[in-house]
Amino acid sequence: MSNRRAKLPVDPAANKAANEKLWADNPELKNRKLTMAPEDYKYRKAWMDAYTAAGGAVEGEKAKKPVKNVVKPCEPCKITKVELMVEKATLTLKHERECKLEIEVTGTNFSVDEYRIEIKKAGGADWCVLDRVNTLSPWKAVIAGKFKLRGVVKACGGEHLSAEKDVEVRFPSYSDIIADPTVKAAMDTEWQNTKDDCTQNPIIMIPPNQRREKAFWIILDTSTNAYEHSATSNGAFVGPTQGASVNPGARPGDNPNNPAICDGLGNPSLGAKYTVSLFHTHTSTEFRAAFVPAGATRAIGPSGADNNYHTAEKIPGVVYDYTESPVGSGSIPMGHPTGSAAQFYLSLGLDRRPTPN
Repeated sequence: MSNRRAKLPVDPAANKAANEKLWADNPELKNRKLTMAPEDYKYRKAWMDAYTAAGGAVEGEKAKKPVKNVVKPCEPCKITKVELMVEKATLTLKHERECKLEIEVTGTNFSVDEYRIEIKKAGGADWCVLDRVNTLSPWKAVIAGKFKLRGVVKACGGEHLSAEKDVEVRFPSYSDIIADPTVKAAMDTEWQNTKDDCTQNPIIMIPPNQRREKAFWIILDTSTNAYEHSATSNGAFVGPTQGASVNPGARPGDNPNNPAICDGLGNPSLGAKYTVSLFHTHTSTEFRAAFVPAGATRAIGPSGADNNYHTAEKIPGVVYDYTESPVGSGSIPMGHPTGSAAQFYLSLGLDRRPTPN
């Protein structure tokens, strides 16, 4: 209940105006004065409203202050964290080269003006922009090496960097290489050519038997994401008492040598050509039995010279040779049929060419 009352002395003009308005609005009062009886409560409240409106002063109740619209100040633009999410830390050229990269931003009241995903060599100083997006799915690695990745966000009037993430892009492994259909078809072709070159000549011919090894370098072009190989090198024909060999020539250099991440304009590299392996064949013993001691055999798989050569070149070697016969012997006998089962062998302890720094 209101306890408002006219402040003494009562304002005559306001009193007169309040009475006139009350009686005009409530003719049932018949111009009578109000009492403190309960039935006059609503009339007393109406009179006080009219008295106050006419300028009369009141007391007994604090005047209510008008409620103002409270406007909460805007929170400032703030970036608290930028993180680059990297799907995989280890990639393999061609065979597992795709990786999702995504920038995650935490903050308040921000709007991002630009996203950048950048890369540099682990020991380098210059960053290269892979793309100006917050999600790169997928990023396709085309340069072998050890790299640093980071996310960059331009917002709130400045640039904000994520922590750097380490990624290694490796060369294909021996198993990757021999399983590739293009490579396997080329190696199968030269194996068949090796068998075709193993012939038995009439005894009057010198030598009465000839055979030779074949070889080529296996190259990966990451700009086309495909394997290719050098021209086939043919070893010299040898007779039944001689060991066969082949000189593949100098190892083809990478093209370009030591590929850069970016071109001269700051754009990501489109790829390079890498020599990733050396392939060569061994020969049949089918026509040698009559020219060597009885019971002689030939060891199968990579020779000591093969292993030394591939170790020096720091690449895995692929040797196409016969499967041992009998099982467990590690060899084949002289006179072993040319069409016998054969397989690939890994030459060298390393499974893949080492990753450059």
